[in-house]
Amino acid sequence: CLAERRLPKSALVRKKVSPFWYARLKSHLRQPGKFKVGFGPVVEGEYNIGVRGSRIDPIVNQLNAPHSPYAAGIFFDYDEMAQFDIIVVVKEFYPGMYPLVERLKAQGKRFFYDIVDNPFCTDKRSVSYHEHPEFLRLMDGVISSSPIQTDDVRPINPNVVLIEHPIINFARSTYPEKPTVDILWQG
Repeated sequence: CLAERRLPKSALVRKKVSPFWYARLKSHLRQPGKFKVGFGPVVEGEYNIGVRGSRIDPIVNQLNAPHSPYAAGIFFDYDEMAQFDIIVVVKEFYPGMYPLVERLKAQGKRFFYDIVDNPFCTDKRSVSYHEHPEFLRLMDGVISSSPIQTDDVRPINPNVVLIEHPIINFARSTYPEKPTVDILWQG
């Protein structure tokens, strides 16, 4: 929520991500000679399956592999995007960020939008990509989560790729044990 966005970054880290993971990401970003890739804004806690568990966290961890040419990190708010060479806006966006995106693009930054399940956003400022196609046109590329999204976006931005959500294997899950089973559906 907006009140959380105004908290100091240290409070956001404690509330949204493991401080140890965040410190490790910051050390990766200090490595010279690597393309810096940022994912965000991080508005949900690390146990959110749809955005954090299947999109941001595993991709960031993979990009930070020892011999990768990339150093990946996260951002909590849009003013932090300038530290990255490649910015992946995940799910949440609002029209007030367009001038910043345009300025950063003029500096050579590349932007990609990962739709995930927009318009079901967490941040109250966020809007639907359906109602704001100009945002998709600002992006260098778009990542869709379903073939329907791909077909929906291609006329607006032809640089769209499909990365479907993984099917969760409950036997190998790291989620806390519960007495019930949640049935998850990805449409």
